[in-house]
Amino acid sequence: MLDQRVEQIKHGVDIGTSCRHGLFYALIITFNNLLAPLKSDTEKIVEEEKEILESVKQDIPLQPVKERAQGVVYTEKMRTSWSAPKYILERSEQYNEKIRRDYRISIDGDDVPAPIKAFTEMKFPHAILTALKKKGIKKPSPIQIQGIPTMYVVICTGL
Repeated sequence: MLDQRVEQIKHGVDIGTSCRHGLFYALIITFNNLLAPLKSDTEKIVEEEKEILESVKQDIPLQPVKERAQGVVYTEKMRTSWSAPKYILERSEQYNEKIRRDYRISIDGDDVPAPIKAFTEMKFPHAILTALKKKGIKKPSPIQIQGIPTMYVVICTGL
């Protein structure tokens, strides 16, 4: 009801002779007019953020800046023989979910690869495993447990 009255005042409709009501509605309109610039600033920010998100949401492959600057375009998927160990591929989805719960890993999507809890199971080259050991890194973090297998799938399939 109040919104309807305010709209009537904005459009010049006579709402009655009560001075008290007229003053009250005039204050509401004044207050709304004071807030209008704030709303438009917020709307501008939201619009700018949408534009930023649209500009980064491009279907271009991830590649080094130098290659992109030189106009290098890859037309074939990267070939690799990597796949998760057979016993990991054969694990039940319930077991994979238990691992994700234990490590507080949240996922979203379809056909998410199984989490892998050890660098050796990820089939890293010996040099990388040695470097990790020298740095004192013994096991992957939760983001690596799910992220590295996902990265392998993206590289192998080009998704």
